[in-house]
Amino acid sequence: MEAQKKKTFRNRNLFDYLKNILTLKSEDTYRRDISKEGFDADFKKVVLLRYLSMSPDPKVRDVVLGNQLALDRMPCSVAYWYLLKTVPVQRNPFIRYLK
Repeated sequence: MEAQKKKTFRNRNLFDYLKNILTLKSEDTYRRDISKEGFDADFKKVVLLRYLSMSPDPKVRDVVLGNQLALDRMPCSVAYWYLLKTVPVQRNPFIRYLK
């Protein structure tokens, strides 16, 4: 018999990461996220930073745009931790995405 390919179902998406960064600020969620298999494939820094750079809050934009080069060079787990700790809490986390 042929070996069946192992299917992995990823439970986290971009909006879950944004929710934790912008509103929840949960270190437990962070630890759970980075320990899951496929975290590096699921955590898309480029797309996440693009969403955050379109935030209506200038403080969020300053954090992202001021540290863009450093965030690009960081591993995914370190970039996630940095954003979790430096981005201020948002009351209204809705960010309109512009093409």
